[in-house]
Amino acid sequence: MTPAEVGSNEKTSEEAVSRIAVLARELHEAMSDVVWSINPVNASIESFIQRSRKYLNEVCEARGISISFESDEKVLKTQAPPELLHNLLLIIKEAITNIVRHAGCSQARVRIRDSDGNIYLDVWDNGCGFDNGSRMTGNGLRNMSRRAEQLGGTMAVQSAKTNGTTLSFSIPKKKNRTFV
Repeated sequence: MTPAEVGSNEKTSEEAVSRIAVLARELHEAMSDVVWSINPVNASIESFIQRSRKYLNEVCEARGISISFESDEKVLKTQAPPELLHNLLLIIKEAITNIVRHAGCSQARVRIRDSDGNIYLDVWDNGCGFDNGSRMTGNGLRNMSRRAEQLGGTMAVQSAKTNGTTLSFSIPKKKNRTFV
C-alpha cells in the first residue's frame, strides 16, 4: 500500500468513527427524550417548559442568539400525557434547530399559553425569513406540522424574506384525547 492509500484509509476510518459518534449522540438524546416524556413525574406542561428552556439556552447561547421563553400561569398547571409532551418537545427542538441552521437571527422567542380550550405555542425569530410561497425542500416544517396534526392541532407559518419567521401551533385540550 502506498503512503497516499494509507492516509486515505485512515481518513476514511476517522470519518466513519466520527459519523458513528454523531449517530450515537443523536440516539442517546432521542432515547433520553422518550424516557423523559413517559416518566409520570414529568406529566405537566411546566415540566416541558423546564426541559425546553434548558435545551433552548444551551443551543442558542452557543450560537449567540438571545432567547426568551414566555408562559402564562394557566398553562403551568396543565397536566399532559406523554404523547403530547414528547411531540411538543420534538416540535420545539425542530423549530430551534431550523432557527440555528437557517435564520441567521440574533433573537428568538418561544411563547406558550392556555386559552380557549387550546394550548398555543409560538416560536419567533428575527432572522432572514423565507418566501412563504416557496416550496420547502427540507423535512423540518413537514415534521412539525405532522406532529401538530397527530395531536389534533394545526401549525401556521408566517415568514417573509428579511422579516423573520413565526411558527404558530394550536393544540386542542380534549380530555378524551391529549390532556388529563
